[in-house]
Amino acid sequence: MKIITLFFEVLILFAKVSSAQINPCNLFYEAFNTADQGFPSFRPGTADGQASYSVDSVILKQYQLASGNIYVKNHQPVPGQEGRFYSLFTLEMQSQWQVTEKTWEELQTELESTFVNQCRQYHEACFKDQLVMSPVTDKEKDFSKLRNIFFYHPSLQLSEGDDFKSLLLGSKYIEFSLQKSLVYHAFRMNYTIESAVLEN
Repeated sequence: MKIITLFFEVLILFAKVSSAQINPCNLFYEAFNTADQGFPSFRPGTADGQASYSVDSVILKQYQLASGNIYVKNHQPVPGQEGRFYSLFTLEMQSQWQVTEKTWEELQTELESTFVNQCRQYHEACFKDQLVMSPVTDKEKDFSKLRNIFFYHPSLQLSEGDDFKSLLLGSKYIEFSLQKSLVYHAFRMNYTIESAVLEN
């Protein structure tokens, strides 16, 4: 189906390596490895201590992303551990919206299959030696998120059917999600890297 091919040619970074041969895996390596420090290389020239940042426009252009933001939440209570707190660092990046003439119901089978296959390619090329890939999960509380896949440390023993989003809170992980627009027939990819760092 032509629309599926076009959709994922635009959304998946593997299909859009620049003329400078930028490896899309490097984007996630850098994000994952600097998450505990608040992603400093994604916000060059900015001071620590802010609650949010915009991802550097040079990075967005290099990887053909539409937008990106960093969020910092300090002094979050550790569940079940009175008097202990952590800082939560979250990097969110989005592809361009891809407009179609068809609904999610009409495209669901093809989109979901291609989404899962491309996530597997990412896992094989980028994360295989470091992270485990979750099964595909259904939408979150944000019902515009249609399908999600998580990449996380193998020491976290999670199983199909678990609430991955809740169980990964407080750890470091990468999330890929397929999202639909609530306004018109369009879809995009979201990439989230999150890390929780104990303060005491």
